[in-house]
Amino acid sequence: MLARIKSIIGRTGAKTSPPNFSVPRGESAAAPREPSPLPHAEPSTVEFPLECLTPKLRSAAEVIVRKTQAPAALAAQSVLSVTSLAVASRTQVQTLGSSANATAAFVTIALSGERKSAVDKIAKTGIDRMIMRLREEHKVAMANHKAALSGLGRGEEKPEQPVCPSFLVTEATIEGAFKAIATGCGFLGWFTDEAAAFWGGHSMSKDQRAKSSGIVSNLWDGSYSVRPRAGQDGDGYVPPTATTINLMFQPTLIRDT
Repeated sequence: MLARIKSIIGRTGAKTSPPNFSVPRGESAAAPREPSPLPHAEPSTVEFPLECLTPKLRSAAEVIVRKTQAPAALAAQSVLSVTSLAVASRTQVQTLGSSANATAAFVTIALSGERKSAVDKIAKTGIDRMIMRLREEHKVAMANHKAALSGLGRGEEKPEQPVCPSFLVTEATIEGAFKAIATGCGFLGWFTDEAAAFWGGHSMSKDQRAKSSGIVSNLWDGSYSVRPRAGQDGDGYVPPTATTINLMFQPTLIRDT
């Protein structure tokens, strides 16, 4: 091919210059090799058993799969975690010792582009709507509180400031989780589609990892905590709290945790 090009250029009288590229010799290149699989990313040999879900949960998972084209296991995981958050505070499970909160923990490992964020966003639609409603109600309560303060006479007792109910943390830290519990909802959800931010944050640093793991274990066991701190009101009692954890990782990040 190069010889033919040079011949054509020669006939037109154009000046030639050395090519700034090289063509490999031979008729064909070597056959491409299969890419090495990512750590912890080998596909499952068994399909997620959607038929084991209740009819409504299965229907929700299938709709999410059709909407996002995500793997069925990913959709089912998000549906189950949202369901756990919705019912955990109303359900008790029998353990060897006594009954305990129905706490559940989910870890999802999915490749970038497998739609984990889109799946979780759709599954959490009802939760997000409830959070926005609570925040709007809190704005009204704060406005009423401000009006009540302005109408107080000298020496009258100030009304207690309303607290915005909070049951969801998306950039979870141990302190943030306890702050959410203190608002009094009675249940807690740790949901994040970027779990590496939690695992790489302060709560899971080298010095804090054992402490944080112990606290999460207490929540799992349905135990209460007493965390007295300087300057805080009360004795720091944290009641048993039904907790749902849903952490989503990419394979390359879960390897480093």
